[in-house]
Amino acid sequence: MSAEQFLTLDPASADFVVDVSNVVRDDALLSARKADLSRLTALCRALASHVGDHTLQIYAVVDDSLLTDSYLTRAERAQLHDWVEAGLMEPRTVADDRLIEIADLSGVSVVSDDGFVEFHRRYPWISGNRDRFVKPVPLPGGRVGIVRRVMPVPEDWQITRKEEERLLLSAGMLDRRTGSGPRREFLERLWRCPERGCRLFEGGRRTGAGQALPRHDRGRAVCPTHRLPLIDRGPRPSQVEVKIHVNDEVQTRVVVVAGHDVVVGRDPVARKGQRAVLIGPWLTGAATHLVSRSHVRLACHDGVLEAHDTSTNGCRVRSADGTEREVRPGRTWQLRRGQRLLLHESVWVEISGRTFVFEGETPLPKAPARSEPSGPTMLGQILPKQDHRKGRRPTR
Repeated sequence: MSAEQFLTLDPASADFVVDVSNVVRDDALLSARKADLSRLTALCRALASHVGDHTLQIYAVVDDSLLTDSYLTRAERAQLHDWVEAGLMEPRTVADDRLIEIADLSGVSVVSDDGFVEFHRRYPWISGNRDRFVKPVPLPGGRVGIVRRVMPVPEDWQITRKEEERLLLSAGMLDRRTGSGPRREFLERLWRCPERGCRLFEGGRRTGAGQALPRHDRGRAVCPTHRLPLIDRGPRPSQVEVKIHVNDEVQTRVVVVAGHDVVVGRDPVARKGQRAVLIGPWLTGAATHLVSRSHVRLACHDGVLEAHDTSTNGCRVRSADGTEREVRPGRTWQLRRGQRLLLHESVWVEISGRTFVFEGETPLPKAPARSEPSGPTMLGQILPKQDHRKGRRPTR
């Protein structure tokens, strides 16, 4: 019984969608090899036994990197290529988005031990799910079994961090194969494109907060639009991205750059060198008079976010475990990731999960946009793709 008889790229007949690379590279299964194709066959048998159906079919998605993985034998790599060419396995630059897309549209279960954290915002059904994800586990006697997974419920900043990792990976700025992580030698620099008028990498930008994400190509930083090697303008200043929540919604994101403080409030006034973020249009109820005109000043020093209270009522800092500390008017607090700086129970500032900020500050409309929530949309055809990715006194 080989894996081939279980493979299909017809989602209507598939019982599971399988993360092939995740399974083949699981060195807890069968052998100590870093990649072993026999694990896929063992998985198919285990799934058939698990559901009691030996005619079971799987939709297999494989990362392109596995097709050239040197830890596989030449024969194993050739077998993978044969399955791809025969239309039995779908290759992708990164398989994760396709796996979740198929599961979302067809209702099949996902075989993988990945947390898929970067997709929890787009697909809310993943968080805490208990019946749509399974993974293979080693059993005595060199056998493989199947267990159901309880998916994590990550915090918002954790989702943002994983989303950033995925963005970096797509730009070649995350070296996942060697495990060295983000390519900081490129990400922590300012760049200019040699093409005149390039809007992504303009030489006139001093702070670098709005700089685009460069691409990595053969050891160089390259403009994604013009495909030209970028010119190094020196180190990027330290910066921290924050999210401003009002009534449980993220109304704007702001990049706080070293030397350029940000004042947040109902109707703030910024001095020279500062930026003002007006949140008055979103405030409702008691918050409209309990949030000060200039409530808090945010500053970045060596990558640390400092919040200086400039309000009448002060602020509170709420940690992830629910504990709170008061920040009195005139005091400064070093805000950490996972903490919320509450200007009011319905208004808070928190650090984003992103380490490297490239899109810059999200513009704040003059008034909050009100629109009806849209219904679910289809994110892609479910077909194989040939081109393989609270109360206080009023303030003044």
